[in-house]
Amino acid sequence: MKLNKVYFITNIFPHYREALWREILLSNNFSAKFFHSTNNPLSIQEGKFDEESFNSRIINVKGYWLFNKYLIWQYEIVRICLTKQFDSIVFLGEMNILSNWIGALICRIRKKRVFFWSHGFYGNENSLKYFFRKLFYKIANEHIVYENRGKRLMIKSGFKDQNIHVIYNSLDYEKQKFLFEKLNKTENSSFIFFRNNNSAN
Repeated sequence: MKLNKVYFITNIFPHYREALWREILLSNNFSAKFFHSTNNPLSIQEGKFDEESFNSRIINVKGYWLFNKYLIWQYEIVRICLTKQFDSIVFLGEMNILSNWIGALICRIRKKRVFFWSHGFYGNENSLKYFFRKLFYKIANEHIVYENRGKRLMIKSGFKDQNIHVIYNSLDYEKQKFLFEKLNKTENSSFIFFRNNNSAN
């Protein structure tokens, strides 16, 4: 059976996303490719894989950063959206990345399924920011958000419940579990996890 091709367009590859990207790349439910910018000025350690089989599925694209802080354009994304063959595409839901606006609109015209992966609404946007964020979010078919609050705010703003998927944050669960169990066996575990076993004077 032919697997659906899913493209992920994101800003950078941070080290804390390694476990998540590995799970996606190893999925038997679809075939994934990631596109991200490596020339980032942010003080975030970049992720990396030892698996050579992943190399052809993680593609670097040049990004333009404003004030060495805000990514506003990724040079290859529009061409990818115009010419590549894929079934669905997941954009980082950041409206300041102008290439995402154009790329997502092209994908909708091409009848590709468009997802935005974001926090959703924060609830503290001023009127202008809220207007543009809502306009941007309307481009996508569906949304992936980090928490239930983000989903509630999107529903309140008129987005359909069934098109919003809460995935929470993407921690490396197995690593977190290992470290928790390791720390829990140490003599100082009561201190680490703020358990106060001392009786009051």
